[in-house]
Formats: sequence, C-alpha cells, structure tokens
Amino acid sequence: MSRIEPLPEEELADFAEFFEPVEKALGFKPTANMIMARCPDVLRHVGRLAIVVMCEDGSIGLPLKWMIAHLASLSAGCRYCSAHTLSNGHDFGVPMDKVQAIWDYERSDLFSDAERAALAFAQVASMTPSGATDAHFEELHKYWSDDQIVEMVTVVSFFGFMNRFNDNLQVTLEDKPQAFALANGLDKHGWSPADA
Repeated sequence: MSRIEPLPEEELADFAEFFEPVEKALGFKPTANMIMARCPDVLRHVGRLAIVVMCEDGSIGLPLKWMIAHLASLSAGCRYCSAHTLSNGHDFGVPMDKVQAIWDYERSDLFSDAERAALAFAQVASMTPSGATDAHFEELHKYWSDDQIVEMVTVVSFFGFMNRFNDNLQVTLEDKPQAFALANGLDKHGWSPADA
C-alpha cells in the first residue's frame, strides 16, 4: 500500500490532458502519477519529460530505451518501475523473446553487441550515479554516437528520479504490470509484487 494516497479520480479533472493519453496507451492511470498530481507542476513537467524521453523514438529507438529503463530500474531495486518498464517495453516494441531473456543479455544471441554495451552501461549506471567507468564508455563508443549515448544517459537519469519517487513512497503496483511481470519471470531476478 502506498505511503501517500493517490488523489481520487474526481480531483484529477485538471490533468485530463496528461491522463487521457496515458490511460489510452496503458489501459489504466498509473498510481505514481495520481500521487504526483499532489504537486501539479511536478506532474506536468515530469509528464512532458516522460513523453520526450520514453515515448519518442529519438536516435536509439523505443525498444532499446525501454530495455535500458528496465535494467536500470531493476538494478536500482525499484519494484514498481521494474514491472512497468517490462510491460511498457513490450507495448513499445520489445519482442517477447527479448522480454523473457533480458536478464541474460550478456549471453543471449537475441541481443547484438551494440545492445549489450548499452544494457551493461544501464545496469551499472543505475546502481550509483558514477557507476559507469571509462571502459563502459569505450565500449559504447564502438557502436553509438555521442548523441545516442547522451540519450541513453537521459533514460537512466529519468528512471533514477522515478525509481526514488516510487520506492520511497512504496507506490502500489497496478494489476496489469504486475501480471505481466509475473507471467514473464521477473520474480526469478529478485523481484516480488509484495515489494512493489
């Protein structure tokens, strides 16, 4: 149960421009956003940032963005975001076989060397703000431009904010991402819905 209650539906009318497309895309209003609505300007600006960072292809494409977000969130220990990024990733184009193999990205033939470099970076960069080393950036530069690397750092950084927001408030996870996470073996990687 969330440490702070989400705003009730009747108090969310002023946020229709934000919640309508989100609800259409996901099929529900995220609990995190209903809590964040208690700080209206924060929700509006974070919502705009979320659209730019996670809903536009950019130069690396949405599937890779969502895989980076997932590895960053689970590495940081955020149960809420781990489930959301796995489910949303599939909705935004991550094939099911990659969804189910993402934690074996280092060994799986499903992932290219370029993806492996990006995912290894996401994993270490999310554990501590300075977790990535020069060696990680050397590996990234084999496959990615400076602009693409900045885009990856942006995804990890955005989820650094979201991970802390959701974990500190122990935001209650919605049924859809929870069911997707359980159906696709996220619990085999230290995740449990009880912690979300």
